[in-house]
Amino acid sequence: MTQESQIVPNLEEKILAADLRYGMFDPDDSVIIAVSGGKDSYTLLDLVCRLKNRHWPRVRFTACTISTDVTCSGSIPVHELKRLSAQHGIDYETIYYPVSEEAKGKVECFYCALRRRTALMKLAFKMGYRTIAFGHHQDDIVETLLMNVFHYGNVSTMSPKLLFFEGRIKVVRPLAFITENETRRYAEAMTIVPPACQCGGLSRSIRHDTKQFIAKLKAKYPQAQENLFKVLQVCGRESLDQASAGEVPGSGLPEMGGTGCRGDA
Repeated sequence: MTQESQIVPNLEEKILAADLRYGMFDPDDSVIIAVSGGKDSYTLLDLVCRLKNRHWPRVRFTACTISTDVTCSGSIPVHELKRLSAQHGIDYETIYYPVSEEAKGKVECFYCALRRRTALMKLAFKMGYRTIAFGHHQDDIVETLLMNVFHYGNVSTMSPKLLFFEGRIKVVRPLAFITENETRRYAEAMTIVPPACQCGGLSRSIRHDTKQFIAKLKAKYPQAQENLFKVLQVCGRESLDQASAGEVPGSGLPEMGGTGCRGDA
């Protein structure tokens, strides 16, 4: 049995379970798939390509990459992503959106991610799309929970499904039940291994520190991350299920996390 034949059904089951629980894709939805070129967004795009005809036959999908004046040198070539999309009848958009010239200084991961999300929101309004799908996974959700607890005294995180602008735009995270290790293994099984991120802001970010903390925690308690995610589902459902969002000062757009969330990427 090949690695692909082992991991694909498992991740398909998890993405469908997330869709079933949170109602991510409506029957006649229009969805922009945010594709950064990393292993996570690649996994999301590839799984959607595999599942769309069987499970979302009337949903209109368009993949989109936001190109900026900041690069982390960790992306799968866009032509490969366009080829994958075209094979499955998914349109592909590439949009340039400046980041560093607006930052007027060092570009942190949080700011770069926020500007990219702003561009996707604008594209959704322009194209008349209702839903934006991001490749955030379980690790991202748990990391954001701890970031908010430790730094802001706030029990909240990224929501698998979140409504903005009085419900006109819906943000979903179909990989909510999938771990980063699984997206890494998935990309490797597809023989797609993106280069390591070389972003200068990564090593000095709060998220990077939190990721290292969780890794140390898991070394002693292997189920720590999974159990934290279960706590969110069982005892803190408002952090995952409700469409709540804080405002990011000066952006004119809500943050992608839960109330008061200030995750940096």
